[in-house]
Amino acid sequence: MTRKRRMRWKGLATMAFVAAGATVTVAIAQTAGGMGGAGSPDRQAEGCTRYVSLGLAASEGIRQGRAEQVANDRMVVFGRLKGASVKMTLENAAHACRVVRIDML
Repeated sequence: MTRKRRMRWKGLATMAFVAAGATVTVAIAQTAGGMGGAGSPDRQAEGCTRYVSLGLAASEGIRQGRAEQVANDRMVVFGRLKGASVKMTLENAAHACRVVRIDML
């Protein structure tokens, strides 16, 4: 009886250590990602590609987007926002894609 109880406590202690280790690992990974380490790249560090432009348009609520490059450092996304047609202009400044304006068409 005592042996069974001791084994149960050892099993619970092992599970607690595994859970604590997993929590620490996730916290370290999130910290590294937030500081520009091994995590996903920041939106501000990317240039204006079609993929990034459509992602920023989706984050603004623009659906059914179509991206076109109109200059070396300028992209335009045409789409729909709340039922209206819109044109979103993005600019590549210092390797960061930023929204310049959103116009209703």
